[in-house]
Amino acid sequence: MIVAGCGGHGSSQQKAVTAYLDDVNRIDQAIVPAVQRVNAAYRGFRAGTKMPSVPQLRHAESTILMLRDRVATLDPPAAALPIHRDLLRLFIDDALVAHELTAMAIFLPRFQKTSAPFVAAHRELSAGLRTATKPGAEAAVLERYAARCRAGLAALRGLTAPAVLAPLYNSRVEHLQKAELLSTELAAALRRGDRLHVPELSMRLEALEGGVEELNGANAEAIAVASYARRLDDISALETRINRELIKLQTR
Repeated sequence: MIVAGCGGHGSSQQKAVTAYLDDVNRIDQAIVPAVQRVNAAYRGFRAGTKMPSVPQLRHAESTILMLRDRVATLDPPAAALPIHRDLLRLFIDDALVAHELTAMAIFLPRFQKTSAPFVAAHRELSAGLRTATKPGAEAAVLERYAARCRAGLAALRGLTAPAVLAPLYNSRVEHLQKAELLSTELAAALRRGDRLHVPELSMRLEALEGGVEELNGANAEAIAVASYARRLDDISALETRINRELIKLQTR
């Protein structure tokens, strides 16, 4: 945060501005530790190191919102209205980042935990179908894969994806649903010797599984980091605007 007082001299309007900025500055100093925790969480997230705990991030969010409410109770003079509005927005943006990082800290480890079985099941399917020599053996491989897909779906249903990773999460769920259905149908077709539908189902399953590596969770952190980088760029731009407005107030 960047607000500071601007002296106590000049007109009554300038004194009112100074008093307002002094009040904001006292509140601002209290927010520094909370924002530092959020920034540390982002840096750790980006570097792949351990993030602050979920309780720490939740405390940071609640602190930022509490201090935002304190700023909202101030009565800024007319000259300080633009910076007042921007400060309130800055507090909300900082709190939103804390909230999203909290959701990410909860979601990512659990989502990534589901990735290893997901990729392993895909590899077992490919290896099993390469070595199976009879329709019954192929059907057994497909049935095991369908069961793994159902287990993966059950694990995913217990998660709530942050907005930034919702597309990846939804793609994983959709993939497993389609894979479970196709592998079950193909196994049944093989067991009943359905030569008409086996080739079509095989091609559809092969096409679906061809894109599985894009859904293995390896890109989850990269997607989130890119999203937060854009959000922090927006916050930085807002802080720059506040600084410009502060300079104007100080030089009037």
